[in-house]
Amino acid sequence: MATIVVIDNEREETLHLCGLLKDAFPSSDILPDKAKREQGPFRDWEAIVSFLLGISDPEVVLCLDLSLSKRWDFEDVARGVRRANDFHASRPEWTMVAFTKNSNYAEGLAEFSSTFDGLLDKSQLARKKDHKSAVALVHSVIEEAKQHRQRPGTSPIPPNLHIVDSLGMRLFRAAFSDQILGDIVREEASNWGTLTVRSLTSGYSGAFMLNLSSDTGESLVLKVVKSEEVIANELRAQSDHLPKLAPFGVRFCPIEVEVHRLRSGSGVYYRQMPVRGNSLLEYCQLNPSSDGPALKQVILMCTRVLNEVPVNRRPVMKASERFSLTPVDVGRIETSSSFLAQIGEALRKADLWPSTLPPAQDIAAEIASLGRNWSEDDLTQANLHEAVQHGDMNPGNVMIDEDGVPVLIDFQRLGWWPLGYDLARLAGLLRIRLTDVSDQTDWLPLLFPRWCEESMDSATKLIRPASICPESNLCEEGFLAYTRELSPGERAEVEYGYYLGSLWDLLKIMSYQDISVFKREWAFVLAWRLIERLRRDRAMIRE
Repeated sequence: MATIVVIDNEREETLHLCGLLKDAFPSSDILPDKAKREQGPFRDWEAIVSFLLGISDPEVVLCLDLSLSKRWDFEDVARGVRRANDFHASRPEWTMVAFTKNSNYAEGLAEFSSTFDGLLDKSQLARKKDHKSAVALVHSVIEEAKQHRQRPGTSPIPPNLHIVDSLGMRLFRAAFSDQILGDIVREEASNWGTLTVRSLTSGYSGAFMLNLSSDTGESLVLKVVKSEEVIANELRAQSDHLPKLAPFGVRFCPIEVEVHRLRSGSGVYYRQMPVRGNSLLEYCQLNPSSDGPALKQVILMCTRVLNEVPVNRRPVMKASERFSLTPVDVGRIETSSSFLAQIGEALRKADLWPSTLPPAQDIAAEIASLGRNWSEDDLTQANLHEAVQHGDMNPGNVMIDEDGVPVLIDFQRLGWWPLGYDLARLAGLLRIRLTDVSDQTDWLPLLFPRWCEESMDSATKLIRPASICPESNLCEEGFLAYTRELSPGERAEVEYGYYLGSLWDLLKIMSYQDISVFKREWAFVLAWRLIERLRRDRAMIRE
């Protein structure tokens, strides 16, 4: 970038922005030069236009105040936008950035979007707590504006960025566009060198966890959502509940309070404390053993939370209120059940449907019926004791840092959950995500009958069968050790909540698009088996 020009009617504003620009773009020429800045600000449009037309450099970024009179009013802002629009016709190749405190009003004017490529809000700049963060904001806005002015057909994504392909990444790019991805990268990692971005989760909820890292060691976790309310709820949950989990032996990666808004109101994102390393899922894939110390630390934290307070001193909630299904969830359950019934019939014709199972159509009918009547079904009417838990203990929400220490991220579901739900969710998702993935055989139908021999309700069996997923077996052993110390009545209730939480997850896993159709079919069978078990067990805790 050759030249950046600042036009403002306040001397202090001009000096401040010029100083930030010099640090953000040290190789650029910043105009007006120092002598002119010291003389006084611009307040006359004719003098401004004359000064600008005297600049011969074709590659110019113009940071322009919109209200140049001493006495501000809305008409002055509107006049500034019109004059900028008139000038832009003579220098269409220039990048135009509005430097104003009247952004809300200015953006509503008809000529604004056709004139300006970016907006540097003076109020937002003033809220930056230190010089470094102010420089970063200025750098980001200017780079984003340059991208907006770029030639048609050029990529909005920085050339030094490698995108790790996944369903979560594809859903993110569909929801927010490559332009937004490029904006975020330029804002957060403009000086990081060679970059990699990957999605830590699949984004089924509409919230995306992105991990941005560099070849020189920097790393950052970001959460991007459409609605700021999601962040507000999570901030409240973090403030209210995270201290309750802090004493239990695993690090947490708390979110920053500051909300970062994306262009055109497309959404917001926030940052979490930097953490570099692999997710727990990647860790388990790289260390295929049930003795992984990082996994044991996570399980130990979960059981310590459960042991902290006796069951009879914990709050109680009806299961249907905590394990709820939205209309979207129900629609997905019905669609998936119908589809998986057809796959089951195809497996039967190929002699790959276990003879111990009923026809897939019968399983589909029972699962779809339960989904439609979930909130009123007797299975969900049980009252269950609860504890504060992470709530989304999937292996993508646990990072293993470079010292092998687990770090929890993403607290959107942090709060009260039936006892043992974190362990149930972790065990279930490890079983689905890890089984037979090492050589991609999970995408073949041949192993489906063997998977169906797996006992989903083995977490309460003293004599434990061999598991096809040792990692999930380790989670279940931790849960069994906890329930062994409870009274018979407490044990029955806690086990019921554990299996109901597992069923709730499986009903959603049936529609996951980033696992093989045979894994979805397996979740379909496991869900039916848990329904059968829970109907038998319901009488044990009926009030």
